[in-house]
Amino acid sequence: MITWLLLALSLLLLGFHRKLALTTLAITTISAFITGVITWYVLPVILSLILLSYAYRHYKTNRLIATIVILAFIAIIVGLTFHFIPGFNNLRYIKHVPLGQYSPPFSFYFNADKALIPFILMIFIPTLFKTEPVKKANKYQWVFTGYGDPRTVIIRNGIGWTRY
Repeated sequence: MITWLLLALSLLLLGFHRKLALTTLAITTISAFITGVITWYVLPVILSLILLSYAYRHYKTNRLIATIVILAFIAIIVGLTFHFIPGFNNLRYIKHVPLGQYSPPFSFYFNADKALIPFILMIFIPTLFKTEPVKKANKYQWVFTGYGDPRTVIIRNGIGWTRY
């Protein structure tokens, strides 16, 4: 369970302090190897991510090499998303629980492979968590933003578009 807490901490730190988040991710990776969450099949993927990030950092100005490296990153992201990369033993947290009268049984897993995707995206999208707003909103605009969401829910329930 410590691996999952470290992984959550590294994801939390990613938006605030990147170096500390990467350090926590490295500790999480070691913990995942020790606890069996990650097996040795993942090692080539981790090494390729390190080499690709090094290549992107040094050849960022060369458009052709940067494009090839970004496409390789995207291929790894797709592989992680659709479980094409073996070696992740994800923890099943909920097993075949019916959520409602009309829903099929539901299972929920803690996915270690999906949690790596923001770290990969941070390599070639440096503004992923740090952007300046396009427009500064005044207090009246914030009031109307907060007013619109509950009103939409009430209208949808009144019309009957939402079923429980």
